[in-house]
Amino acid sequence: MDVKFLKDFENWLIVKRKNKKNTIGKDLKSFRRILNEAINDQIFPYEKNPFLRFKITWESVEKCFLSENELAAIEEYEIDPKLSRALHRDIFVFSCYAGGLRVSDICTLKWIFFDGTHISMTTQKTKERVSIKLPKKALAIVEKYRTEGQTPGDFIFPILDRGDDVNRGTRLFKKINSKNVLVNNSLDIIVKSLGIEKHITFHTSRHTFATRALSKGMKIHHVSKLLGHASVKTTEVYAKIVNKDLDDAMGVFDE
Repeated sequence: MDVKFLKDFENWLIVKRKNKKNTIGKDLKSFRRILNEAINDQIFPYEKNPFLRFKITWESVEKCFLSENELAAIEEYEIDPKLSRALHRDIFVFSCYAGGLRVSDICTLKWIFFDGTHISMTTQKTKERVSIKLPKKALAIVEKYRTEGQTPGDFIFPILDRGDDVNRGTRLFKKINSKNVLVNNSLDIIVKSLGIEKHITFHTSRHTFATRALSKGMKIHHVSKLLGHASVKTTEVYAKIVNKDLDDAMGVFDE
């Protein structure tokens, strides 16, 4: 793996796969992480690291989040409870209140992780340990899915089948990813029906939690911890969004 390989791979992703810049950046970042691990284990020489001469580029993407009214509209949207769309809406709203848990964590959330007030688990993506006290609306959603005969090892939300997480890895990742596609399709139908002109995906719940938490006065360090961010710097982008909204709100004095 050298600079030429990285350039050729980047070009292949652009031309053949039609990937966008940030998608390409994530793939290259994975290569860089593997090389760094090899360097740390002294099985690859530091001076031959091609990333010393190759820069991963990113483009700024505006984070989409819901306003209080938009979130309330989705919560109150009437759906036949027999439809999978109802489940998809519920887990989205749950995440908006429950620390912005990722879809991978929602899918693998088990009753053993819930003590009646808190969710305590190790996140799938970052392996960070999080403990989240659930607000009333999140608790109500959890109780909605409690049924007789459930065991501590059962999933709280019926998204995956029992035992799907036994063999963690590529198989589990693919199954969660396929479920995420279905969830996003349901959310797209819901927001269009409500006239919300935003591109909403499940990940929007994470952005919504962060911006709502900061706007309600939660300390940024606490928000960062709940989101499972390795650094507060990652969370600071949400603080900028909230501050911009406050600046725009002050415009009423000029009207």
